[in-house]
Amino acid sequence: MWSPTLISTLLSLSLLTHRTLAGPMMPDPRCNKTLSECSRTGEALTKQAAPRYPPNNSTSKLNSTTPKNIGIMLYRGFQGLDVIGPFDALWSLGRITPLNVYFLSKDKGTVRNKMPPSVTGITTNSNTTITVSTDYALGEHPPLDVLLVPGGLGTRLSDQELDLYIKFVKDIYPSLQYIISVCTGASILARAGLLDGKNATTNKAAWKWATQFGKDVKWQAGARYVTDGNIWTTSGVSAGVDGTIGWIEKVFGAETAEKVADELEWNRSAPDSDVFGKKNHLV
Repeated sequence: MWSPTLISTLLSLSLLTHRTLAGPMMPDPRCNKTLSECSRTGEALTKQAAPRYPPNNSTSKLNSTTPKNIGIMLYRGFQGLDVIGPFDALWSLGRITPLNVYFLSKDKGTVRNKMPPSVTGITTNSNTTITVSTDYALGEHPPLDVLLVPGGLGTRLSDQELDLYIKFVKDIYPSLQYIISVCTGASILARAGLLDGKNATTNKAAWKWATQFGKDVKWQAGARYVTDGNIWTTSGVSAGVDGTIGWIEKVFGAETAEKVADELEWNRSAPDSDVFGKKNHLV
């Protein structure tokens, strides 16, 4: 049996050897004292899991004017990816910085993207309908910083049905920090007068129809998405994701935009790199 005195001597020699080989004991980042002091005082060293996204300079500089409340306006006949694509980018952004996304429609409830053959000109036996539950009716929602307006065949509905949405866009725009349209959603912005004299783009396959609206709009046939002041317009369907990530880069920084794109596994397109203008013989 070893005596207590011998055990104490051996432990002291072991500690001295460790300090000689490893250098002085450094403070542990989970304790305000050195490691030995933490051990003596019994302070817990709780190991915390690393965050999914570490803090970065772009989010640390956010202030009270940084957009936080985003509305997505839905009407009958919206294009599915025009809505879900940007929403997914915003969902990823919400994992990095506080964000609220609200779905808005004429009446709180559900909105479907299904359109009758009288509007689409297509008769089919397929059922490819998306139904989205909305959070608020137009005008009854919390204050918004950003409004996203999707496109779709619903933009070709009667003026009687669309007038409410056009008026809503026109009335709310002065209070917004940004407005973003996807695809033929640009036609709603144009009919609201927001694009008069400005640069914009829209769906290349629906170019002739969509560009008839607005006054002196400088339509960009070769653009994937266009920025003019606080108005962002994108080309068709999938371009909404490029435009949304581009907006994220503008507002929240390149590092944040890259993280969002990586999480979506999205190969980004530059604003002026749209190939569909050529495919549709527009440029």
